[in-house]
Amino acid sequence: MTKNITGDSQATTIARTIEALTGGLSQCAKCSAEANMLAKRGKFDAAVGTLAGIDVVLSESIALYRATLALHRTRRKADRVTANRHIFAGRRQYHR
Repeated sequence: MTKNITGDSQATTIARTIEALTGGLSQCAKCSAEANMLAKRGKFDAAVGTLAGIDVVLSESIALYRATLALHRTRRKADRVTANRHIFAGRRQYHR
């Protein structure tokens, strides 16, 4: 089932998706910084262990990124369709 969302709620969804993306990428940055410090101390097993879950977060981040772009593209397309309707409506009135 496809849900049709308005421009305002779509903008809110885009903002929330970007917020979630930021959180995930921040988590990845913290993990990689910690792993870097451990590696510099020669604790390579701990460093690699620190990175163990990062692939899941990165996959989720990629999905959020793609969702954000898709929402943005559909929003812009909807805006163009609405603008074209107004233009064509004006032309119909002009030719009467």
